Amino acid sequence: MDVRGNIVGAEALLRWQYAGQKIYPPIVIALAQEDGYYADLTACIIEKVCDDIAAFKAAALDDIRVSINITVEQLNDEAFVRAVIETVRRRGLTGNLGLEVTEESSLLHYDKIARHIDLLGENGVSISIDDFSMGQTSLKYLQTNNFDAVKLDGALVREVAANGRSKDIIKSIVTLGNTLGFATVAEYVETDEVRNLLLGLGCQYFQGYLYSPAIPPEEFINYYKNHSKEVK
Repeated sequence: MDVRGNIVGAEALLRWQYAGQKIYPPIVIALAQEDGYYADLTACIIEKVCDDIAAFKAAALDDIRVSINITVEQLNDEAFVRAVIETVRRRGLTGNLGLEVTEESSLLHYDKIARHIDLLGENGVSISIDDFSMGQTSLKYLQTNNFDAVKLDGALVREVAANGRSKDIIKSIVTLGNTLGFATVAEYVETDEVRNLLLGLGCQYFQGYLYSPAIPPEEFINYYKNHSKEVK
């Protein structure tokens, strides 16, 4: 959500059921990596998300952007990056797909990252850093990479009401964003108090249970129509 209550994006979350039971997403990822199916799983997720975006656009959600999580290795893989671009072009979804790369993995040892970020951006695919904080590695990312957004580390957001230093760090990240041209997204926003504190620190975008838990794509269409374009 933006500061006026408009829905500006969504994040695709992996949900898998086996024998009637929901499998914890990190376990799914670990199993796929262990058995050598991680690339296939990612390709499947991209196609599914593109199916969902196409359904959203058919329901008049034309300006929606849906992001998926990828690894640093994938962002450094030219074949993967070009496959994403080709898929977006083939599906007619330029401007509707985003990629999120977690900050827990260092981008500094991959030589193609900056070029691939620019290539994706030129083809209408946005790039965000997930779980961003103020560590040395985080700041170095910003020296050479033109990210569209950073998503604040959940620990910072959860502590913003009780920890003055968390407030100062968030304000510093927002200021950096204003200077360097990236948006700041606060995840794990669960109460009006936290949302208002973040708003006072300059945050412009919010995500979390205050707005909605994870919901299926068909429910998201109704949610969007009921909540978007409201001024709060």
